[in-house]
Amino acid sequence: MNPQLVAASYAMSTAVVFATFSVCIRKGGEHANALTGVFIGLFTSLPVMLAVTWYYWEPEWWNPPAFFFFSLAGLTGPAMSRVFLYLSISYLGVARAMPFVSLTPLFSTSLAIAFLGERPGALILAGTLCIVLGSAALSYKKPEDTSWKRKHLWLAFFSAVAAAFSFLFRKLAFAHVEAPVMGATLTTLAGFVFLVTFIPLFPKDQKPNQFERPKAWLIFGVCGLLNALGFFLHFTALNIGDLSIVSPLTSTAPVFSLIMSYFLLRSVERITPAILVGTACMVVGAALIGWRIR
Repeated sequence: MNPQLVAASYAMSTAVVFATFSVCIRKGGEHANALTGVFIGLFTSLPVMLAVTWYYWEPEWWNPPAFFFFSLAGLTGPAMSRVFLYLSISYLGVARAMPFVSLTPLFSTSLAIAFLGERPGALILAGTLCIVLGSAALSYKKPEDTSWKRKHLWLAFFSAVAAAFSFLFRKLAFAHVEAPVMGATLTTLAGFVFLVTFIPLFPKDQKPNQFERPKAWLIFGVCGLLNALGFFLHFTALNIGDLSIVSPLTSTAPVFSLIMSYFLLRSVERITPAILVGTACMVVGAALIGWRIR
């Protein structure tokens, strides 16, 4: 079977998992702030990931250069991209924040061309452009709409940039060792260490200090487990396929988020025409990429 097709299937599975994850974040935000949610998610997912890595450990996985790149992926991924994502969902909602994840392919494809020597081809570039145009449609705001502020779009934007660098570092790590399970675990562990270091820099209203709330542990705990599953799927996809293919397909998560938001978050989420147009652009983009690798 075409390895790029296998990688694409893992990438699309990742998108579905991350979409479910985003809805859980929105629900969890009713019980605790974003940074508390990030830490609860890490507390619940890390023990599982460490146990799985220990069980499957192979001696050849010991590779300091790979550890270095996975650690950088942890800094830019769990420690930066995830925090910005949680905050953007908190301020903007799932239907508007998640599509900005689709900016990630623009940056990751550029990085793949510049540093990995990948040559995506016209269809993948066109698909990436459609995904980015979809994100632009989602930034449209009527003057009378006071439910969100444009300044908070920067949170989603920074999340996408940080995620793109994290994808690059993961792919560079796989050049040294093919170990998706270990890579996902080390990246998450490094992200946790960096986050603890960054606590003094967080705003007062976003410090992780609401751990006494049982419902927050329930919902954000599920978020953590979903994120761990998404990480394993995503790292497997990156290990098999090109970054310029995996990243755009993973970033179709907003399409699934939109569907889930309509059914599960109807009381707090508004699906506008701009959101529908933006989502449609992303579907076209994913289709173009799928046509290229069929």
